[in-house]
Amino acid sequence: MKNAKKIIMSIVLILLVVVLSGCTRNQTLTCEMNKNQSGINMNTKVETIFKNDHVVKLNLYIDAKLDESLSSYATTFESVLKNEYEKYKKEGTVVDVSTSGNTVKANLSFDLNKMSEKDKKELDIINTKGTKNATKTEFEKEGYTCK
Repeated sequence: MKNAKKIIMSIVLILLVVVLSGCTRNQTLTCEMNKNQSGINMNTKVETIFKNDHVVKLNLYIDAKLDESLSSYATTFESVLKNEYEKYKKEGTVVDVSTSGNTVKANLSFDLNKMSEKDKKELDIINTKGTKNATKTEFEKEGYTCK
């Protein structure tokens, strides 16, 4: 009887450790898309970090290469991206946009635990609850390839 009780307690303890460690571990979903349209070859990569089926952080990487005929618009494109996201460059948000020749790069990071509700709403980051698989499905519907 004592052995059975020890075995059951050991199993419960092991299950508790497995469940608790699995629930608190962050998961990352990485999705990428390449679009070549109107003289702009744009590679976009989105890293979505989950904790307990809630999105806690988004990292967005944009690498846009403009055709030579559009290279004079590279700084304009950079300005548009900066103007769009610089206003959110507060606590929880990192914005880095740069131009080199006819290539514009943007690295944006949104820590949703630190961002204001107002900023999240403006960026249309309203529903942050969802599983990694459900989010992957939504990105794939938009044309992204996810892993």
